[in-house]
Order: sequence, then C-alpha cells, then structure tokens
Amino acid sequence: MEDVPNEILRTPDWLVDHRGGRLRRLHARFGGALCGVPMRRDAYAGMCWLIDGAGVPLSAVRRSGRPVYTGRFSANGLALALSLSYAADKAGRLTVSAALQNEADTATPPFRASLRLGFDTFLAQYPDYNDQLFPTLLRCEKTHLWGYFSSPSGRLLALFTDAPTASYTLDYEKNAQGIFTASLDLLQPGRLPARHPQGLDRLSAGEKKTWHVTLLPVGPLYGIGAIKPAIAAASLLPVLHAGRYTLAADEACRVTVFSRSPLPENTLTLNGPDGGTRRLPLEPDKPGVYRALFRAAGAAPGLYTARVRNAAGYEAEMCLFVRRPWSWYIQAARKAAADAPQKASTHAESWYGFYSAYTARRYFPDAVLDGRLERRFHEVYPLLYQSGTGLPLVQEDRIQNHSSMLGIFVCRYACTADIADLEQAHRLAELVLRFQREDGGFYKGDTDYTSVIYPAKSIMELVRAQLARAEDARIPPEDRALWRGRAERHMAALHRAMEHLVGLDGNFQTEGATASCYEDGANSCSAAQLSEFALMLAEDSPDRERYTEAARRILEKHASHEQALVPDCRMAGGTLRFWEAQYDVEMGGTPSAPRAQMMNSPHGWSAWNIYGLFHLYELTGEVRYLERGMNAMGACAQLMGLDGTLRWAFVPDPQRQTRVFVKDEAAAAQGRVAGRHAERTIGEEYVPMISSWWTAPPHTQVSGYTAMGGAVTQGAACDNDVHEVFKAMGELVLTKAYIAETGDGHFECYNASCTPDGEGLVVTPAEDVVSQVSVRLTRERAVAVRFSSGMTAGTVTPGKPRWICAAERPARAYKPGRPPRRKPNNEKTEADP
Repeated sequence: MEDVPNEILRTPDWLVDHRGGRLRRLHARFGGALCGVPMRRDAYAGMCWLIDGAGVPLSAVRRSGRPVYTGRFSANGLALALSLSYAADKAGRLTVSAALQNEADTATPPFRASLRLGFDTFLAQYPDYNDQLFPTLLRCEKTHLWGYFSSPSGRLLALFTDAPTASYTLDYEKNAQGIFTASLDLLQPGRLPARHPQGLDRLSAGEKKTWHVTLLPVGPLYGIGAIKPAIAAASLLPVLHAGRYTLAADEACRVTVFSRSPLPENTLTLNGPDGGTRRLPLEPDKPGVYRALFRAAGAAPGLYTARVRNAAGYEAEMCLFVRRPWSWYIQAARKAAADAPQKASTHAESWYGFYSAYTARRYFPDAVLDGRLERRFHEVYPLLYQSGTGLPLVQEDRIQNHSSMLGIFVCRYACTADIADLEQAHRLAELVLRFQREDGGFYKGDTDYTSVIYPAKSIMELVRAQLARAEDARIPPEDRALWRGRAERHMAALHRAMEHLVGLDGNFQTEGATASCYEDGANSCSAAQLSEFALMLAEDSPDRERYTEAARRILEKHASHEQALVPDCRMAGGTLRFWEAQYDVEMGGTPSAPRAQMMNSPHGWSAWNIYGLFHLYELTGEVRYLERGMNAMGACAQLMGLDGTLRWAFVPDPQRQTRVFVKDEAAAAQGRVAGRHAERTIGEEYVPMISSWWTAPPHTQVSGYTAMGGAVTQGAACDNDVHEVFKAMGELVLTKAYIAETGDGHFECYNASCTPDGEGLVVTPAEDVVSQVSVRLTRERAVAVRFSSGMTAGTVTPGKPRWICAAERPARAYKPGRPPRRKPNNEKTEADP
C-alpha cells in the first residue's frame, strides 16, 4: 500500500506509526520516558474493524490534511461504510475515531461491530512481559466505556470512549493461559449485564455512529490512584470510587465522584436489596471532586447500587455491599463443606473444604456438623495417604497436595489438641522437603513449584505450632527439645526457600500450559510466602526488611492482575485468572473457544493475594495495603450467598458463550449421579458449585477433573478450592480487628469501633471471637480494648501497627468417631530428624 503523508504522529507524549490503519509501532510516555507499547503483528493486530468477527480491509484517504482509513463491508445482509483515524493533542491524549454507517435504506439485523485494539497482552516470556500491557480493567457504563491497561513494570494506560459502548471481548488463547489482545464491542447483540447499554446491536436506515476512543498514559509508575482522577480530568465522564466496597453493619465508607461536568442534583441515587431507593447528598470537595458518606448502620445485608448522572449526560454506577459478621461466613462455609462433600481426589482442590471445617470447629463447635465432617475426613484421608507412615497413595509428586494436607492437619490440631495430628503434619512437611533442591526451591521434575499454592507457607503454619509446643512448660523437656529441633530444621529450609524466591527476581514458573508466563498465582503466592516469613523474623533482622521489600516489589507488579479500581464490591480486589472453569466446574468449550476461558475473579485463589496485602500492611504500616486487602476479602466473602449457598467464582466478562455442567435431573430421578452440558451465555455473574450434586462414589478415590470439561469421571471437580477464601478469613479477619489512624486524625476501623477517651483510645471489637487488635497510630496513645474476656490496655507508639491481644478462647475438644490409625508418638519415621 502506498504511504499517505502524516501517517506517523509525533508529539512529546506519543510516537504513533499507523500506516495502513494498523498500529505498526506505538510509543507512549510512561514515568517520564517515551516507551514502546508491544503490539500484535499477527491475526490479532490492531487497531482494526471487525464485523461479526471478520476483519474489514481499510485504505487511506486524505481529509483535512490528515489520513483517514475507510472501507466497506457487504455480507450477511449488511451494507456498511467504516472509517478509522488517529489524532494526538497537547494534553497527552491519543484519540482514535471510529465511524460506522448503514448504507442501506432499511435497518440492519443485529450484528457485532468491534474495534480490535491490538495491544499484545499475551504475557508469555520473562523478562519481556514486564513491559507488556495487560487488560486490568474494562468497564461499560450506560453512556460510555472506561478502564485501563497496566504492565508489571508499572506502566498505566487509561482508555475511555465518549459514546455508549455495548461490551468488550478479551481474546483468550484457546488451549492455554494467555490473552492475545482485547476488543471493544461497539455494537453487540445478545444478553449483556444490566449496567451496559441495552439493544445497542443494530443501525437504522442510513444511521451513522461515531465513537472516539481515547488513550491516556497515567503517571507515575504504579500510581493506580491517579487513574480515576486522570480520566475525569481528560473527559466529561464521571468516575466513582469508594475507600471500602464491603462494609460491616456498623461501618461507613466515603464515596467519591470525580466529574469535570457539574452534578445537577448533587446526589447519588442508591438502590438497596429490598428494592427501595434513597439519595445520598454529595458535597463538593474541590473542583471536579464530590464526596458522600454511606453508612451501613441500620442497612439490611445485601447489595447497594449507587448511580450518578452529570450535566453532560454521562452516567456511572458503583456497587457496595453490607456484609454479615465474619463468624457467620465461617460457619456457613463449614456447612457448605459438608453439603458439597469433600472428595478423595488426585487434587487438593477437591478436599480443600476441610480448612473451613476445622476453622469453624475451633471457634464454633457444632456436634452435628463437626461429626459429619469428621466422618468424611476419616473416609477421605485413608484413600489418599497410608495409615501409619502417612506416605501418599496418589499423585506422589504433586507437592501442593502434600503441603495442603499438612496445613489441614495443623488446622485440625488447633481444634483437637491431638498430638497425633501435629505428628502427621510433621511427617508431611518432611515429605515436602524431599522436593527441595540445593537452590532452595521445591521442584516437580524440572518445574519450580515453590509458588504453586504455597508449600513454604504451609510449613510456616507448622513451625508456629511446633514452636508453641516447644515453649509449652506442661510437657517434658525432652519433648520440648524434639519440637524445637524440628522447628529449627524447618526454619532453615524456609530460609533457603525464601532466598530462592528473592533470587528469582520475579521470574516465577507456573504449572500451567505456558510455564514461563506471568501468572497470577505464582506471583501472589510468592509475595504471600515472603511477607509471612518476614513476620516470623525479629524486627531488627536485615532479612525481615529484605523479604519485605521483595514481597512489596512482587505485589506492586501484581497490581496489573488485580481488580483494585473496579467500583463493584463483587469484584474489588479479585485477581485476574481465566482458565479454571474447565477444571473446577467442568465447563465445556464451544466451537469458537474449545476451552472454557473466562475471567474468574474473585476465585478461591484470589485469597492468595490477600495474605500478602495484609502481611505488607503489618510490615510497613501503609494503609493502602489494608484497604486493598479488606476490599478483596469482602469480595471473596460474597462468594457465600446470604442464603448460605456457596458459589464457586464470579465471572466479570460481560458475555461468554459456554457449556455449563448441570445436574441431569432425569438420572437423578432414577437414583443415579449424572450431569450434562448445557449451552449458556454467562456474564458478570456467579457460577454455582457442582460438587453438591456431582458427588464421588462412596469410599472411592477419583480424579480431580477430566477431559477439559468432559466430566467422564463421576465426581471429578475442583470447585472446593473456593474454601481458600475462608482459610484466609480465619487467619486474617475472623479473630482480628484493625484500627488505622490516618494523617487527618480520622480512624479507619475494621471489625471494631473506636472512641477517643481523652488522649487515649477505647476499642470495642465487633465480635466476641476477636482476640487480637492491630492498632496503627500517628502519635503515641494509651489504647484499651474491650475484649469479650475483659479489658486489655497498652501504649501504642506511632509508626507500624502494633497488636493488642487477649488470651484466645481455649479450643473445646470434640472428637467424634475414631481417629485414623497412626504409629505411637515415640515411633519415628525415616523422615524424622
């Protein structure tokens, strides 16, 4: 194609080579430097028009001294004229104008018109992927679309349209764990979420529509807090934000509206779960910024939807949630673990619910449910591990199975106080250590499994129990010495593992189909383990600071795969995973997508990120980590419906064609367990568990999943991985409350309330089960905490958070059934030191 003049734009903020209409080369200013934006150069290249998925060739013409790319599409009853053009301004914005006209004298049938962006979002290879943009957030409102792409290196590219945009599509790799690029579906037929413009799927006779898609680099690097104000300042769009999206019944949150266009009514319209509507007054804070306060006091638990419309006619929406007490969720999770029975499977994900079972049993004993789950444990465990030796019967080299069972035995020991449980946890730790190499990593074959789930974290959980045993004056000195020796051996192994993670410098492998790709879990589990180990070291230890900084670097990069800015309580803080549905709930693909690829966010594995966020708050005192961690915990908690029904995950994609695995009612009527695949469009909704009906045969070991959605093995499913949410809940928020004083003298309170008392502070936990309160202050104060066991007081100095603790309620022993046979406590295995 002959070049047309001015097909290369050059400004201080952009270098845009759009010869022929496609973005052949793109540079934008990030962090003060002009940096290349990796673009696709294959079938997923852009920008380009797609009509019902088919590319439309464009040719260049000159209009008003600059090139415009035009083309026509005539097929499927359509006669369309299309155009594309590029312009950059002095404000640093690159605007792509996309126009579409129906040239027929009759209305078109419904069709899809998409603008493929062409960013190379397939983060496949270290270190290249550090600078690739990932589709962190795309969000349709009634009147426009907005969002941003970000890279692990902290580059932020905001994107927004000025006209209603029906939907968007992420172009998933069909057989592995990548996303090629993203497309804006300017017109899109079919079912879409209610927040999207509806019926935007056709053109009337002669109708022309134009969308201006603006790209805006946002600085500084990793400065995600600047994205919403930047979009509002660069457009007439309103953007909503809340400090917390999930609230307890006595909490409040500040809601912010960024809008350059005035708000005529200065109110937010709020719709509650009962269908009622009320208005929240908005107060101007500074030009283009409005604030409101949402108080959950007296509000029924459930979803609250806030909407605003500005003078320019643009609308925006946000969702907030009023939760039940954390103790309700833990107890509901225990019941869910019983109602969707844990399975003796090749994958820990099928029996992860034992964490919820034993966490609830520790604090809220229930003879009936605990007995039911104990009997299930005694059925499942002997199918997986040998009696006595504790060696695996299945998947001998699946490290995360053994570390997960290790953690379950530690959790079990906390509520049974049965030394046999701690002994078995120790045996499993020794089994895991057999996979540790000289470099400190845990390997399955040649693949590094140090951060697949979290083998080192599970050993840390054991070490804490071992050290508590070593310091228990009620047991003989020789036993204390034995447990101390074991703890020290494991601590030495953990040091080696942490050095290994630091040395990788972000080059974490994963067990997925693309082993070297940038993957959510490998990064979040690395940060979780490094930060948790840092907390086990003395405050003046140089290793503590080094591991803290390593964890911080990982989580800063991982923000590209975290929904930190989505104004929706159901998703806030969820991590971006998109390949689990085919394994966990046996979803089947369609001809266009042989595997069921879709975002699962939040998913049980989103909780891996929460550990790191909470630990970094404790290590650094930076309240942003606590806020992000609490929002993520709240979103994950909502996987438990208020009716006590546990859902597997939430799918943020607006529209995915898939084949869900559902109960075969005809077979059930005959007393058989069977399922079938049903074609379904899903989007922005919860996906149910299948293990409540897709049960394994009694006393039978089954595979974790089969045939990528084929479901040929009865009971094959990994959906009990959702219980990682409740494991994290038990560790981080169930028995803990957080008080953080901000710079303006305001106190952010989670799971507690606080009242100034002269120069001091009185804290009242929200639940009796709370036994630890984290307090972060900007000046020294005397702090008294009204624990259920009595008042505890102390002086807290400014800086990092400090814990004020009450004696934890003793575990109430309840041991139904008969424990599995084990060797006597004094009989060592070959793995014992």
